[in-house]
Amino acid sequence: MKYGIVVTLAAREDTLRALNYYEDIRVGLGEDFLEDLEERYIAICKNTFAFSYTDTDGC
Repeated sequence: MKYGIVVTLAAREDTLRALNYYEDIRVGLGEDFLEDLEERYIAICKNTFAFSYTDTDGC
């Protein structure tokens, strides 16, 4: 079975804030952050069971 990642609106907003924060530190650092984040998403999709799952509904 193939799994994917659901990125909530709140997570997208946090990512944008982090991107801007890192870009303020050094031009290009925000892009490095996004590249690393994408690599983590890919790793999670490839090894789904190596990472924990959180059910936000509390079930």
